[in-house]
Amino acid sequence: MSENKLDNSEDNIPNLSEELSNIANNDDNNNKKQKKRSKLRIILYIIGAVSAFGVIGFVSIIVYVYILSLQLPSTDEFSKFKYTEPMVVYDAKGNIIAELGAERRYPISIEQMPPYVYQSVVAVEDARFYEHSGIDPLGIARAMVSNIKAGKMVEGGSTLTQQLVKVIYLSPERKVKRKIKEAIIAYRLDKELSKDKILELYLNQVNFGRGAYGIQAAAINYFGKEDVKDLTIAEAAMIAGIPKGPSIYAPHLNMKRAVARRNHVLKRMLEVKYITQEEYNAAVNETVKLSESIPLRLRHAGYFMDFVHKYIEEDLKIEDAQNKGIKVFTTLNLDYQIAAEDALIKNLMSIAKREGYKGTLGKILIEDDTDVEQVEDIIDNAVVSEENDNNTIKYVRLDNDVPSYLKDLGYQKAVITEAEKNTLKIKLSDGSEGTINFKDNNWITNAKNARAKSFLDVFAIDDMIYVSPVLKDNASTGVYMIEQNPDLEGAVVSINPQTGEIYAMAGGMSYFKSFFNRAVQARRQVGSTFKPLVYAAAYESGYYPMSVFYDTPVIQKSVKQGEEDWRPKNFDGQFMGEMTLERALQLSNNSITIKLAQAIGIKKIIRYAQMFGFTGEIPADLSVSIGSLSASPLELAVAYSTFSNQGMRPSKPFFVTRVADIDNKTLFEFQKPEMTRVLDEKSASLITDSLVKVVEKGGAWKSRNAVNRILGGKTGTSNDSKDGWFAGVLPNFVTVAWVGYDDYRKMGSYAVGGNTAQNIFIDYFKSINEKVPLALFKAPAGASYFKVNNDMHEITDSLIGNLGYSIYPVDSSNNPTVYDFKK
Repeated sequence: MSENKLDNSEDNIPNLSEELSNIANNDDNNNKKQKKRSKLRIILYIIGAVSAFGVIGFVSIIVYVYILSLQLPSTDEFSKFKYTEPMVVYDAKGNIIAELGAERRYPISIEQMPPYVYQSVVAVEDARFYEHSGIDPLGIARAMVSNIKAGKMVEGGSTLTQQLVKVIYLSPERKVKRKIKEAIIAYRLDKELSKDKILELYLNQVNFGRGAYGIQAAAINYFGKEDVKDLTIAEAAMIAGIPKGPSIYAPHLNMKRAVARRNHVLKRMLEVKYITQEEYNAAVNETVKLSESIPLRLRHAGYFMDFVHKYIEEDLKIEDAQNKGIKVFTTLNLDYQIAAEDALIKNLMSIAKREGYKGTLGKILIEDDTDVEQVEDIIDNAVVSEENDNNTIKYVRLDNDVPSYLKDLGYQKAVITEAEKNTLKIKLSDGSEGTINFKDNNWITNAKNARAKSFLDVFAIDDMIYVSPVLKDNASTGVYMIEQNPDLEGAVVSINPQTGEIYAMAGGMSYFKSFFNRAVQARRQVGSTFKPLVYAAAYESGYYPMSVFYDTPVIQKSVKQGEEDWRPKNFDGQFMGEMTLERALQLSNNSITIKLAQAIGIKKIIRYAQMFGFTGEIPADLSVSIGSLSASPLELAVAYSTFSNQGMRPSKPFFVTRVADIDNKTLFEFQKPEMTRVLDEKSASLITDSLVKVVEKGGAWKSRNAVNRILGGKTGTSNDSKDGWFAGVLPNFVTVAWVGYDDYRKMGSYAVGGNTAQNIFIDYFKSINEKVPLALFKAPAGASYFKVNNDMHEITDSLIGNLGYSIYPVDSSNNPTVYDFKK
């Protein structure tokens, strides 16, 4: 068979299916390889793209952080950082009067802190503080794990350095951008400052709640400790636990949480070996002795403080002075100030009682009383009212919502539960019960302002009233007095007549009742306190104390049709005939003062009033001579300085001696004001002598026993008893007191300067009598003296017969032997 023939043997028959299968398999393998290569390429592309994007993103982040870092403040500013501190005002002896400012802060160095004080903060806030570089990656990782486990935000990763940055530079908002800024500055800060300095800044800056900024303020506000060195470990731990949440962990808000937080801090201190086991055990079991209240930032002299603050910002142009740590040294004497405030309050309460009872606070409010239309007062949510027969009945809750200035006086709210003729049974806001006896409250008047004959004339069951406890050995006896919040106001101001220094300034019953400073801002008719100025002008015009005038009626015809003639009367309505000027001033005689004004002329009186320092409008008629012009108590005190100081008065009041910055560097230092010559020494001496005789045997006789030294004084009362005045004069101390209603209401019919303002002066000076240096009125230089017979009003050298005479100074160029006192 030729070789070209087909081999039909079984072995030689091609296996087509196998061949086809192999071909198919080869194709599949090729396809798979191709697909693998394609996937690999895709993966490589993705990896490349991701890497590229990663590089771009990383570079972008680096660029972003770099650009952001350029916008951030330099850490150099931290080395120059100034804390926000209150303005502190001191009296003349260096006592703190008050602190003004938004934040109470007293920065101290870390060297002044016991180690456990700052260690307590480190232990609970940032245990790795001394190890990290401002940012703590381990802390951040730990916080993330804790938060994931808890399923919520339970722990933060911020270091103390980051917290400091946030407090000083950044807002507390939770944004990535802010956290990046915080981390950048914290890292820089850690490189720039020592750990101790960073910790010191933090401890002096952070808010510890209760108005305390910084660790020193926290020690004061929470535990009454003036120095952090006095804090126990337990107290330091409680304070350290507050910054995480002042509204949660502050002990005055939630003691249970505060103690738990304190114990956590102590446990952390033990774990990091800042304290021993024994110290831990003692601290955990220590009883918390929290200060009941925050020490007052404004201790006294609120009106004076406003006066000073206005001067600092408006005159010295120190903006935001109350937050710059400014130190202001003043002339105020805190002993005098406290005495003035106490005397003013005591007498305003007493005078107000003499004026009569204003009425109850209302009826007790029963919460479920459906008959009462509860129209709640927006201010204190404590008063509702009901219209009944055209009368409004007030309903008051029995709570302790009493104004702070009344609480300081011991006032409480009480509701009358039983009312009898001579006894009231009361329930007080604290749930206790008490009794009020009529015999102890006979000042109570009825609706017609007549003296009540019994309690039943005034009170009924469910009436709400103010009461104060009758104490014995500082303990309540269960017996109470009825009290009221007086509308009557007053002012006291004391100055040094030789320098113009303000020693005391009380501008009202309480600064917390009204900010209106009546010692400076109130301009009231001065009444008879103006008369010595008229007599001074007369003595400068040639008259003498022994000059004789006649006390007879004065009639000034009206120049306007329909107006009544002016017919001024003396206070007692009597006229006494012949009288010396000295006696007329002693008795504060009106008719003789008016006649004297006619004799020397109104223009001269106005000119002298201006020389004495009165700046307001001065009436250009005879009424000015008996005090129709208006002035402030401070203005009147400056005017009276002329009599104390031999005719010289300060050109202006003097009350700030020095102002220093936060580093105690002097910003302003003040010299005592220049003195202005108003009267010659002889005239001033004659008025001073007359004012002394006013106290010895005239209208101010009640002051005679108030001091153990020579005192001059003058009372004053304006028309219709709207104002009561007293001016007390010593060589080195002038005080003016005023009493009246802000709305110019008439005081009681018997209210005059002698039994209102003078009583304030008496109580005031009695309490400081031993503290005011002794001084004598100086005799005028270059003057000779002559004797005048008190009966004949003639100059005499006689040493026999009637020896009643007075001695007066006269300029040596004059010849008093030919002077006619009755000209």
